[in-house]
Amino acid sequence: MPAAVEASHSGPRLSALVGLLASAIPVSFSKTQALLDKQLGVKISSSAIARVRQRASAALADPKAQALQAAPQQPVLYVDATGAHHRQR
Repeated sequence: MPAAVEASHSGPRLSALVGLLASAIPVSFSKTQALLDKQLGVKISSSAIARVRQRASAALADPKAQALQAAPQQPVLYVDATGAHHRQR
């Protein structure tokens, strides 16, 4: 989480986890609450989750815009290392 993110009751690690669960692994509010409660013993309201998501989104807006602007100028845009087989011709 960028240092510019304002302080909150959730802390930087919990905020980063909630942000991850909202973006890279799209998890609903109720499932986020259940996961945090069962795995970490953290009780958090859905409104607190919404505030953490909003702060993370705002903090990452500029870095995302910079990445989107820089990407087209890169020599390689995407590398897929899934091990897909390619037929020899």
